[in-house]
Amino acid sequence: MPKPDRLVGCVTPLEIQDAENYWIRKAQHESFSTEIYQLSNGRSIAANSRLQRFDPFLDEDGILRIGGRLQNSDLPEPTKHPILLPDKHPTTTAIIRRCHLRQLHGGCECTLATLRQRYWILKGRREVKKVIHACPSCKRIESRPFVAKMAPLPSDRTRVTRPFENTGLDIAGPFFTRQGKKVNKNYICLFTCMSTRAVHLEVVSEMTASRLLQALRRFIARRGKPHILQSDNFKSFKQLDKDLSQLVSTEMIDNIARELTSHRIQWNFITERAPWMGGYWERLIRSMKTSLKKVLQNSMLEDEEFRTIISEVEARMNSRPLTYNPDNPNDPEVLTPYHFLTGTHYTDIPEVTKDEDEWVPKIQSTSHLMKNWNLRQRLIAQWWKRWKAEYVTNLNVRQKWYNSGNAPNIGDIVLVGENNVPRRNWKLGKIVQLYPGQDGIVRTVKVQLAGSIVNRPISKLHLIEPANV
Repeated sequence: MPKPDRLVGCVTPLEIQDAENYWIRKAQHESFSTEIYQLSNGRSIAANSRLQRFDPFLDEDGILRIGGRLQNSDLPEPTKHPILLPDKHPTTTAIIRRCHLRQLHGGCECTLATLRQRYWILKGRREVKKVIHACPSCKRIESRPFVAKMAPLPSDRTRVTRPFENTGLDIAGPFFTRQGKKVNKNYICLFTCMSTRAVHLEVVSEMTASRLLQALRRFIARRGKPHILQSDNFKSFKQLDKDLSQLVSTEMIDNIARELTSHRIQWNFITERAPWMGGYWERLIRSMKTSLKKVLQNSMLEDEEFRTIISEVEARMNSRPLTYNPDNPNDPEVLTPYHFLTGTHYTDIPEVTKDEDEWVPKIQSTSHLMKNWNLRQRLIAQWWKRWKAEYVTNLNVRQKWYNSGNAPNIGDIVLVGENNVPRRNWKLGKIVQLYPGQDGIVRTVKVQLAGSIVNRPISKLHLIEPANV
């Protein structure tokens, strides 16, 4: 275009209105061509037309409007005779998006009410919801995370094994004790058997690799060497306690890992920011802390007293019932972790009276000892049979996460949720790898953030823009 014919300066409101009318007419001709042809020739629209109930007409600009029944109202003309817009059309979507932004990201009803002052959109509520659902700014505030069906229990939780053959590990603390006038910090290492749910507690004076390895050695000496040791990702401790964030280091984790490898112990980590994957030890940590709060209250014990209390708490936790307490006294006694650890239920220190004779152990022959050992083995086999029938079967029902929602895909843009961080400060990331479980359902993914790549559970991810858009 020659320079003298070019328009310069700001676009006028009239020019903006003419441009909008052009795109509206184009959208109407693409969707309502038959009705516009009939009206422009002075004919009535067909009886089977979806616009018949609106009594439409063409205005002086050739735009299709609603005739309606509000001719005698005192409403403005654009409201009495709004412009008809088709559904599922880019022009309609653009008009809805503009109105949604002008209403400061208002909700469906607010946006729809504002639109109907000038436009009537076919299936308007559905179209408005679709636009709001796709709005990136609204997604950052209102989007819900991915949901995956609760995973099947791993075989380590449901098969017969030696107690503590497959073990979960977690650390709690600090707990304060006194030694004279000096106040000491203590941490508690909780070891729990994945199958029998038995508990072993070890007190450590500080969070260093050497102290944790000493606790592990004491555990192995008393309970046997585990084949698999599973724990929370130590990096997540930084979000729980400032002291732990200063004490836990990558070097310490590497030292422990090398020591475990030398003993042929496999150390597995759960996904970061997914404590429910270690729910079987998190629940026991809660039980331990509850017992300590009730026993200690505000008192500060000496070191030896504290270790004694911890041992007694361990005993009480191992005497908790795994199955239903029977009401009938003739029913078998309730099954507890102690049955698998000691061969019997937990008993307190027996009371001794002055009238009782001193107990002298009987001398037993080899055959008698073998007979007792065989009896013990039959009892243990019976308890494992009850464990399968009464305990494992109760784990079959899902308590939540019954169904999976939309599955994540590689390339999805997601908002990465963080605990104790305002939602507006959450980071955006891109899914670069999927980790499907044994059932084929993806519950963990690798996310690329600005400057780092992390693994996250999908329940911490909020979809902002799918990859297939």
